[in-house]
Parts: sequence; C-alpha cells; structure tokens
Amino acid sequence: MKRLLPIVAAVLFAGQVHAALVLGNLSTTTPGAQLSFGSTTTINAVQSKAVSFTVDEDFRLGSVYLGLSNFDDADVFDVFLGSLSGTVITKVAQLSLTAPVRSQDNSALVWQFNLTGLSEFLLQPGTTYALTLMGGSTTSYTWGREGLDPIPPTGPANFGNYYFSNDSGVTYNVSTDTHLTNSFAIDGTPLPLPAPITLLPAGLVLLALRRPRLRAN
Repeated sequence: MKRLLPIVAAVLFAGQVHAALVLGNLSTTTPGAQLSFGSTTTINAVQSKAVSFTVDEDFRLGSVYLGLSNFDDADVFDVFLGSLSGTVITKVAQLSLTAPVRSQDNSALVWQFNLTGLSEFLLQPGTTYALTLMGGSTTSYTWGREGLDPIPPTGPANFGNYYFSNDSGVTYNVSTDTHLTNSFAIDGTPLPLPAPITLLPAGLVLLALRRPRLRAN
C-alpha cells in the first residue's frame, strides 16, 4: 500500500499546472524592472495601441505586462483585453495596474496589470483578442519597444498584428511602423482535462488489485 501512495498522489495532482507565458516579447516580467527602449512612440488623449493574437487551446488569463515610460501618477489610461473584428476592438476584460506603485518616475519599466471585476477570464479558440492601451491624458506617455530591433512575440498563442488608433479607439488599423512593435507579455494557465476525473479511476483500480486477499480457512 505504501508503494502505491506516490502513484495515487501523482494521479490526483497531474492536472495541476502553473501560469506560463501565453505570448510576449519582454525580457523580464518583474514589475518595476528597468528596460532599455530602442524605439518609442507616445500615446496622447486620442491615441491607442493594441496587439492582436489568437489561441489554439483554452487558457485562464493571468497577468499582463507592458513596457511603459513617461508613465506617472498624473496619467489617465485604459488597459483592457478586447475582441477584434475588422477595425473595431470591443472590450471584453478590464485590466488594472497591480505593480509597481505609480510615482513621478518616468523611466522605462515593466508594469503589471491584472483582471478587474471578474473572478476569471478564459482565452478561447475562435476569438481574435487585442491587448489594448488607450490614452486619455492631457499629457502623453509611451508603450515602448525593448531593444534596437523588433523582437517577434513568442509563445503558444498566435501573434497577429500591431494596431494603432488616432480617433480615441473608434477604429484601429494595422501598423507597419516598426516603432509600434511594443513590448508586452501575457501569462495564463492552460486548461487540460482535469486529471482527478480522467485518471482517478485507473488509480482506484490499481489500489483494488493490490488489496490483500482473505485466505480461506
């Protein structure tokens, strides 16, 4: 019986997975970490940036990380996950700043955003998602690009395009400007078949086979 306990434990916990990169091109996802921007474009009150992607399997959305600079406690912004159809992005999940604490520091840093108002959000096949940052300040700030050359986003998700809006997010157009290849990362938890349901019967069978049999008198 003792030798079977590790097997049963493995069966019960085989379905537990941890958050991992879904898509991104940041060298670090440590909030507040310093970045070196090779290219930047500002975002003002009527401008927005977005990056589109699709997934081939279900993911539970985790944290989102953006490389931002000139971003302080006076800036007004809206960061969200949207669904993209043509030139229109419709908000489906609101994100709020988690770390670091906003200050007057205008350095290029990693900023972490998490889901707001929902207990969870599932990324699912069949939808084109758009990670979007919409301006709203009287001043401007930057969602920049780390490094001298554009870094292609990688991960199990499928990168689409970078988008830009000059009309307060009413319409978005694909950007061919390399200065708009912004740095970001999205993490999440893949949703496999639940191991306790699919594998537990096999573990119970093993236990039954190993039970000591009563000897006949």
